[in-house]
Amino acid sequence: MYAGATNDSQLRSLTDEVNSFFKACQHRAKFRKTPVRVEFQNSLLGIEQSNTLKLRIPELADFSGDKLNGMLICSTATFDANGKPLKNIELQVILPGNRPATISLEL
Repeated sequence: MYAGATNDSQLRSLTDEVNSFFKACQHRAKFRKTPVRVEFQNSLLGIEQSNTLKLRIPELADFSGDKLNGMLICSTATFDANGKPLKNIELQVILPGNRPATISLEL
């Protein structure tokens, strides 16, 4: 039972961190009146041309990181690298103990 509660807590915490990153990107896009492009390299989620808006996510599976590369975040919408509007995204993560899990975010 304790392991299940720990897993849930770790997943919620990670989900909150990633969600906060996307909210910060939306705020930046709104404040600067220009969209921001997401990049993911070496377990580091960030935006192009910024050294300050970054989030280290070592738990993120590489193929999920590939989904994030090139995403365009505007103040009111998010688009994948091909320009397709996104309402939500699911990311695969590996929690401690090599346990796979999924983060679901509404964009």
